[in-house]
Amino acid sequence: MTQNEWNALTVRRYGQPGGDNILAPYAYELLMYGPDEESGDVQSTLWAGLLRGPLFREGDKTEFGYSEVLTDDEKAFLANASGAIVTENSQGFVSVAWYGPEEAEKLASDWAVTVEDAEPAEEVES
Repeated sequence: MTQNEWNALTVRRYGQPGGDNILAPYAYELLMYGPDEESGDVQSTLWAGLLRGPLFREGDKTEFGYSEVLTDDEKAFLANASGAIVTENSQGFVSVAWYGPEEAEKLASDWAVTVEDAEPAEEVES
């Protein structure tokens, strides 16, 4: 699947326009099995988890959250994703950044920056 085809998939949104898509809770459930990598600590700065794709394989469960069921487009979105970065800050705000099939390098680059941001600042002795 090309990046353009992936971008054209219909993924349901919830909340305000421009808000998270309905797959954010699916990403949270994937984190319950452990991220591929994680960094930081929500108590001090930021916690981040990396999920490498594909994020859906034939035979995976299609129900998540309270009662959501994945559509065919959402399955294709997850199956063809390079991955996702999930972050939670010290105030409890969680966000998910999704990366398409042609964005593996961007995922790796953004993950490196996220890891840097999640590291606690070193205290300077005076």
